[in-house]
Amino acid sequence: ASGADHVINYREKPGKAWLKEVKKLTNGRGVDVVYDPVGGPVFNESLRALAWKTGRYLVVGFAGGGIPKLPINLVLLKNISVIGVFLGSHMNHEPQSYPRLLKALFDMFERGEIDPVIYKVFPLDRFADALDCITSRQSYGKVLLTNAPQSKM
Repeated sequence: ASGADHVINYREKPGKAWLKEVKKLTNGRGVDVVYDPVGGPVFNESLRALAWKTGRYLVVGFAGGGIPKLPINLVLLKNISVIGVFLGSHMNHEPQSYPRLLKALFDMFERGEIDPVIYKVFPLDRFADALDCITSRQSYGKVLLTNAPQSKM
């Protein structure tokens, strides 16, 4: 499960069934972190899945296309944090920190502390297929583009 204690496929548990499963697995507490690079239809339930006070929702992107509306009352009632994680903005405001952050990330990779999951590699001329793979939520992990000849993939 790539380091996860439990994995729930929200497609196999439609509607709010997956949220009930989260609550069951956490004894009603909820999760500490939601990492969301997609946005979209599970946004509200993901907020509800967060634990009171320790819950942090990381907004990483909107690969799903739509930008969800934040029900700010949940942030107040659950005492949770919603945190934007956008490297581009970080680069604009603190460009001097980028080399240090990148080095730390590669050091973690070299020590085996992180092991990125690669779902699929597409040749550059199939960019649209790669994007569809992400926006349709077919993928897990990273979807990569390469300019290498197909015979080497």
